[in-house]
Amino acid sequence: MQFGIRFVLLCLLLSVAGPVFAQEFNRNLFLGLRNDPDVIRLQNFLRSGGFFAYPESTGNFFAVTQQAVIQFQQTHNISPRSGYVGSITRAKINEIIATGSGTTSPLEDILFPPNTDDPFPYNLATGMRENTDVIRLQEILRSLGFFPYPTSTGNYFSFTGEGVKKYQLMRRIAPADGEFKGLTRFTMNHELLAGIIEADGDSNRVDPVPQTATSTWNGKIAISRFSGKSTDPLNESITLTNKTKIESIDISGWYLETGFGKRATIPLVYNLPGLPDSSLQRLTVPPGGTITITAGEQSKRINFRENMCTGYFAEQSDFKPSLSRRCPRVDTEKLAYTLDDKCLLLLPKIGACKVPTQSQYFAQSAECTDYMIQNLNYAGCVRNYRNDEKFYSDKWFIWLQRSTSDELFRNIHDSITLYDSNGKFVDMRAY
Repeated sequence: MQFGIRFVLLCLLLSVAGPVFAQEFNRNLFLGLRNDPDVIRLQNFLRSGGFFAYPESTGNFFAVTQQAVIQFQQTHNISPRSGYVGSITRAKINEIIATGSGTTSPLEDILFPPNTDDPFPYNLATGMRENTDVIRLQEILRSLGFFPYPTSTGNYFSFTGEGVKKYQLMRRIAPADGEFKGLTRFTMNHELLAGIIEADGDSNRVDPVPQTATSTWNGKIAISRFSGKSTDPLNESITLTNKTKIESIDISGWYLETGFGKRATIPLVYNLPGLPDSSLQRLTVPPGGTITITAGEQSKRINFRENMCTGYFAEQSDFKPSLSRRCPRVDTEKLAYTLDDKCLLLLPKIGACKVPTQSQYFAQSAECTDYMIQNLNYAGCVRNYRNDEKFYSDKWFIWLQRSTSDELFRNIHDSITLYDSNGKFVDMRAY
């Protein structure tokens, strides 16, 4: 019923309103902008193309928006892939807006907004690579006979586009353009939630992720800790551990599912976070490595591997669980011939992973001040120690950004099941 009402409403609105075009971008946009109306429009544009997964357009240009821009630049072969919306990226965005290609209209966004409870919460776009939702889409299309390629790659190119087009023709969705967005996404979500997809006149249940199959990783990756009873999502977490002795295992795209059907996918992570050239990478956990997945929100909105220097992040933001403060301390003996005595007496008093305070800078020599500015911060620490064999720990931190009004777990009894990227059972814990 809901599907029919929204479809009719879409047709009526389109017939009355006609084509809807977005306003072009006439200024550069960059990391750090806050409450900016042009950033809101940028986020809406990126979401319509399947690049921006965050459910709300905040107007804040932080890491999630930057990564969405990088994915857009990669899809359209724009260099450098910096996440900065400069003249070249703006020109491509404006070209897409002018032609209406590859995006949904604002009207479609209103009728078919992101919904994290749907099998496909967001639009998927041509050019996406190694995307877990694209893998699931390919599996579903193959079950319908619309995707002949032998493996599900997660890359949205011609085979996937043709498969989507065949699905659109079967469902009489116009235009049948091979783009998985708007009405196409809504239709497939509706049929998946109903448990039935009618293909070629037959009723066939689509189950692209066989729940009963056991993964080859069962017994190798384990849920070593699970805490979900708190009313504060920051106190609810899951720890995964690689139990093997010699095998590194890529777990990006694996997902967790609660006993009541809520899901959380293990995302890409930053192996070396916080630098201008940092990029998201697949999470490959070495033997003995652990991943702590916290249900709550983290203000920096980054998921990363811990290293000698990440303790500096706690200077600007609160982290729960807390980060290790094992930053290397200053070796004053090595500086004895370059810095004066007053500076050498001060440096040991500055705590590990601490940026000097204004009072500590006061009345120091230019050489001492310059040394502190260059070295006693995250960037300086990484520059000095990134080649150290013990620079990286084997711990990763992920935050699912759940609020108290959107808890992942029930507080009395619940279970958590880990599935690999093919939907096969890996491990389960309950309380």
